[in-house]
Amino acid sequence: MELEYFNKFSSFKKDEVNNNEVLNYTRVSSKEQFKNNNSVSTQETALKKYAEVNNYQIIDTFGGTYESASGDFSRKEFKRLIDRVKQSKKKPFAIMIFKMSRFSRTGGNAIGLVNELIHDMGVHIIEVSTGKNTTTDRGEHEIFESLLYARKENIERGEVTMPGLIRFIEQGDWLGVVPRGYDHFGTRVTRSQYVTGKQKIVINNEGELLKKAWKWKLQGDADFTIIEKLSVMGLVLSKQFISAMWRKPFYCGISTHKYLQGKSIKGNWEGLVSVTDFQKINESLDSKSNNGYEQSKFHEGRPLQSLLYCGVCGTKITGYKAKKLYDYYKCNNNNCETKDMNAINSSKSKGLNDIFVEYLSQYELKANHVEAFKEQIKLTIRSLEKDSYDERIVLTDMKKSLVEKLEKLERKYAFDDLDGGIYKKYKKEMDQV
Repeated sequence: MELEYFNKFSSFKKDEVNNNEVLNYTRVSSKEQFKNNNSVSTQETALKKYAEVNNYQIIDTFGGTYESASGDFSRKEFKRLIDRVKQSKKKPFAIMIFKMSRFSRTGGNAIGLVNELIHDMGVHIIEVSTGKNTTTDRGEHEIFESLLYARKENIERGEVTMPGLIRFIEQGDWLGVVPRGYDHFGTRVTRSQYVTGKQKIVINNEGELLKKAWKWKLQGDADFTIIEKLSVMGLVLSKQFISAMWRKPFYCGISTHKYLQGKSIKGNWEGLVSVTDFQKINESLDSKSNNGYEQSKFHEGRPLQSLLYCGVCGTKITGYKAKKLYDYYKCNNNNCETKDMNAINSSKSKGLNDIFVEYLSQYELKANHVEAFKEQIKLTIRSLEKDSYDERIVLTDMKKSLVEKLEKLERKYAFDDLDGGIYKKYKKEMDQV
């Protein structure tokens, strides 16, 4: 009996690979690696050679730069690669990577993605350095193992380096790019003129102007007003930047780095604003709600509320209004023996407001101190007006420059046959400034 006759009834179908198109992906983890070694070019050379030997056609290349492996889709080139695969009507045969750690170090997340590429899209993964690929069950398993090992490597590396990074931050140093307004000196900075043996973060010229922004904000100026003032002085800021700046403790010399796990420490740099003023500004921002209306914590009949503390237990003094008429102060500790106190004098007892006024009377300015006090007031006013004086200097210089430009423009119009339309156009622009 000829058994070959029955072969045509078999459900087995041999996979025929007619598609030889592949995509390449290369990557290093840091800018230092990208600049100081040839890892990317080495990866690219190996991928091209592997494609030639195995008759693959490289249709596109992704990566070629430095991108952190901490999150897959936070990498722009990696996301661009996966989007290309998902959006292509004709899928490539495979994605080629020099080593799986270059593809991902996220472990389970990466395995899920590779599984989707293989079984939902029909796109394989090839690790060129070892020749492992997902065209067989064993090869698929080996690729998954490589991804898990890459994740393990990343965890172990973090366990070694993280304690040192945390100690570095806990000592008051800064890890990462410093915010705008500062120059960063240290051992790992990119610009050679900023390389020093020890980290130093100093306020630059831009930071000196940002100091004024904090002063103006404390005085109650709106963000758009501050932006306009700084623009006149040559510093252009977006409303998004200045809005975010008010919320950054870095600017008052405080570090709240994520590696501190919710703690805050004093940093080794000078703030643009004092800690007290930073808190005042943020408390003011926090109090703004109800469509921008600011809620006042001041109670007209109880001005001392939240300013005084109980002399018995040390708890903050609050208050209430009885029968919608009479104001009373009370200790916020319900277990305290201190009795509630009326705010103003009554027939039975003195009010706390009046007692406080009497207490303040001992601090009245004596006649022989009046002149000295006046001089101090003058000095204070001059200090507050210093910003206006600086701004006036800048505006005076700008005006002088514009006048000179206008004179040159008029001379050209008078003596050099300058086109009248051009003259009017630029004269109008300078007049508007």
